[in-house]
Amino acid sequence: MKRSILAAAAVLSLACGCSSELCDAGELASALAAAHPGDTVTVGACRVTGSFTVPAGVSVVGQGPSTVLVASADHTALLLTGGTPATRVASLAVESAGGRLAIYGRGPGDITLQDVSVTVTRGVGVGIEETANVTLTRTTLRGPVTPENVAGVPRPPTPATTGTHGLVLVRAGTATITDTSVRGFAIMGAELVSTTTTWTRGDADANLSTGIFVVGGSATFESASLSSTLAGVVLTPPYGGVGADGARIVTRSTSISGNNGVGFLHAADVMAEHHDVTASDNTQGGLWVQNVAGFALDGATSTLRGNGFAAIMLVRSPGVTISDASIESTRSVTRMIGALGSVSVGDGVQMLGSHAGTLISGVRLVGNQRVGVLLDLEGGMLDSMPCSDVTVDGMGTSLGAVMQNGTSLPGWDTGITRAGATLANDPAFSGMLGVAGVVTPTDLPRADASGGIAGVVTPTD
Repeated sequence: MKRSILAAAAVLSLACGCSSELCDAGELASALAAAHPGDTVTVGACRVTGSFTVPAGVSVVGQGPSTVLVASADHTALLLTGGTPATRVASLAVESAGGRLAIYGRGPGDITLQDVSVTVTRGVGVGIEETANVTLTRTTLRGPVTPENVAGVPRPPTPATTGTHGLVLVRAGTATITDTSVRGFAIMGAELVSTTTTWTRGDADANLSTGIFVVGGSATFESASLSSTLAGVVLTPPYGGVGADGARIVTRSTSISGNNGVGFLHAADVMAEHHDVTASDNTQGGLWVQNVAGFALDGATSTLRGNGFAAIMLVRSPGVTISDASIESTRSVTRMIGALGSVSVGDGVQMLGSHAGTLISGVRLVGNQRVGVLLDLEGGMLDSMPCSDVTVDGMGTSLGAVMQNGTSLPGWDTGITRAGATLANDPAFSGMLGVAGVVTPTDLPRADASGGIAGVVTPTD
């Protein structure tokens, strides 16, 4: 059988001028159907239109960017079945405009994409579910959304009208993602559901609404970028990243910057660690921490600079630790917050509610426009010293450290050193500062994966 495939390819090569590689859709489909685990089917430097099923354990290899598989109308370009060895797609490009998934994979074995670029006009880039292991290496996923056309994205965005999701993993086992970029999608760059993910380098940048959404499972980001998320006409606020439903989040040397909303939202029993993080120039807050199971930020190179509203927002999240970080130049931003009305906030760290066991140590807060550290106890009592070796420095009318709306221990601020204008401003201040409020469930992205990938990418507002 293998000889007959090679013979067919040789005959085809005389007609298409593509050496011994396949360039005819029918011949490619036949070759794949006849392949066995461990076989490799090679595609030529050409454009091939169709929908191709790749059996478990088979490799499809192109000639680089000059090999382009084009999804036929209303079909998926590549349908992959996970296998042992891994079912593999390498060294080719995929284009899809049909409102479906460009590449769809399902277990029970392993799936690998290597040196693959996917361009989507409508639909979803890559969706993989119920596998053992997934590997994406040097994979590029591109949707149609840009900063220039974001105002014209259909509302609500659906797969039938635009490119909605770059990468969707649902119960995909262990995912190893390296040097992979996801940009230009109308609902989110990547949604990682109940999967153990390690994402090294690469980015989820310039997507509309949400860069990366981690739902359950765990995700570790190493030297990656979750940045420049766009704000458009969708109702959900934009986030560079979101963790929810008990997810475990770890970042190392990762940039969360330039998002037109919140840099990273942690909610719903998430546990998170950020090591040597950069969170800068996010317009509605750097790191938002709400009702989490645990949160830690550390690292001598951790820098939160130029964020709007608050660099770190802690909402009813006890047991937080923040150490060895620099928090600078937070800008005051005015927002409408439910019954609170219009609130202007520009705080380095804002703590709202109970924070038993929280410790901020070795942190320098400089030039934050409204206040360096605000503790609003929501009518409760501060029963521990939250700050140690903390410096607050400001100019003009800025405050250094304020505790309000509750009862504190005497000397609650003994671990805080005030400098600059805060030395005079803090003792003279006797008012109440407005607080940021909470992120409500309606402000979160959709997280229902009970129906698998089909449920995740159904129309949403």
